[in-house]
Amino acid sequence: MTSMTNNRSALKPWGIVVGLVTAIGLVEAEPAPHEDQWSETGLPQLVWQGHPWIAASAPAVQTVILERRVMGNGLFQEQFEKVAPIAPETTCDAASRRLTQRYPWGVLTVDYETGPARLDLQVTLSNQSDRTLAHFEVTPLVLALPEALDRPKEWKGDVAMPGEPGLVEAVAGVHRLVLGSDTVMPLRIGFGKPAREGRELPIVVRGGVRMMEPGGVQFYAYGLPRIEPGKSLTVRLALHFGRREEDPTPLEAEAIAAFRRYHTPRLFWADRRPIAAIFLPTSKGPESNPRNWFNRTDLDIRTEDGRTELRRLMMSFADSCLTQLKAVNAQGMIVWNPEGGEHSHPITYIGDPRMVKILAPEMEDILPDFFAKIREAGFRVGCCLRPSQVYFNEKKGEWAHGTGSHGPDRNPLNDDFSDIWPEGLPWWRFFPIVERMSRKIAYARQRWGATLFYVDTNGIFANEGEENKMTWALLDSHIWRELHRRHPDVLFIPELRGSTAQNAYTAQHLQPPTAAPRPRSASARSCREHSA
Repeated sequence: MTSMTNNRSALKPWGIVVGLVTAIGLVEAEPAPHEDQWSETGLPQLVWQGHPWIAASAPAVQTVILERRVMGNGLFQEQFEKVAPIAPETTCDAASRRLTQRYPWGVLTVDYETGPARLDLQVTLSNQSDRTLAHFEVTPLVLALPEALDRPKEWKGDVAMPGEPGLVEAVAGVHRLVLGSDTVMPLRIGFGKPAREGRELPIVVRGGVRMMEPGGVQFYAYGLPRIEPGKSLTVRLALHFGRREEDPTPLEAEAIAAFRRYHTPRLFWADRRPIAAIFLPTSKGPESNPRNWFNRTDLDIRTEDGRTELRRLMMSFADSCLTQLKAVNAQGMIVWNPEGGEHSHPITYIGDPRMVKILAPEMEDILPDFFAKIREAGFRVGCCLRPSQVYFNEKKGEWAHGTGSHGPDRNPLNDDFSDIWPEGLPWWRFFPIVERMSRKIAYARQRWGATLFYVDTNGIFANEGEENKMTWALLDSHIWRELHRRHPDVLFIPELRGSTAQNAYTAQHLQPPTAAPRPRSASARSCREHSA
């Protein structure tokens, strides 16, 4: 936070240093915690409003996992070691109020500072090994609560940054504790599992945030952050002591302001009118009309006359859509399935405008004119996107959606990502999400003039843990930020709500209830309103 100016800045290590919560002045009327004498274990006690708040002051390194990558047969593999707990060599400098613990793998330092109704902690992990520190969990201290912790069902003990602001609260009787951080980086901070019937509460700082690095194309087994050999990571935290009923503290305001600076709102879309959703036919048709266009069993798209009739029907349908768009004063419309409904759910919706020429070639030359008619009437147009790539599963003899990775046999469009593919990374761990979606967007913009994009199933299945188990993960804020940077003049509407940070780059998907079920055939009645 901008309000902290003290000599701590001179203590920052030369490695990866990230500033966190500052020593801000809180309510003047609140007495500062009383700091007792120092010992070789650090700050032995802290008293506020007559209560001793520290149950255990000695920092504890709960988890350290080291990683080494080795190459074999052109691909790398990770070797992990979960370091066994060991008693560190501990020193304490009372003058600087710094405690240092030395381990075989590196060094942990904790700096302490007290102020009005607060305690500041600066925690630094230095990796002095020859391997990457892939995961860690540190407990700087354990709090002693005057009353048992209140734990409502919705209470979450920690928070994952940078998707969320670095703020966690804990309530115990009449007391309210706020742990804050103005860091915006992949990191989890919060309170650990309470002990002694809810009267002891550890403060926890750990890694394990499941997201890719900015511009990254891979998920690490233990997530982020990672500390490379010879590098350090510094975390500053602030703990506010307050009353349950008090107003939000300056600490909270500063943490939210820092979050907003990192995720500066980039979505400036003045038009708040509804967006219509267009659903083309969604059932498989006969051989002569396999996409079941307009439920016409007499339509044979294999013939020139049939394709001419299909064009007439689509342009007439454009007129029907325009009538409805004008009736509801819409800003535009999104076509969910321009490739039709030959393939059943969950394959529909394809989410790749480039696949029309493969899945519905009869529409390839019709859709540009269809969308142009809508645009020329003053409305925006768009389509559905998905972060994965659809491919033909030879074993099953049908189309399927990929996990989000890029497989050589799952590439019907022959996309080349070699310039961003890290050497040795297996294909099933290579996730060119931003580049793939950018190519879809560029195609839809150039071919159809699209600027509205509903992102269906805005998540992927990615590797996690040493076993590389494929589990579901929503697109993270780094992905949305980069997509918006590349395409600042389009509107993204994700299907699923993700982190708070997602709101800086995308519109929220709101679908009002409809009075009647959607008709099976494509008609003007299939224009349903969506708010953006």
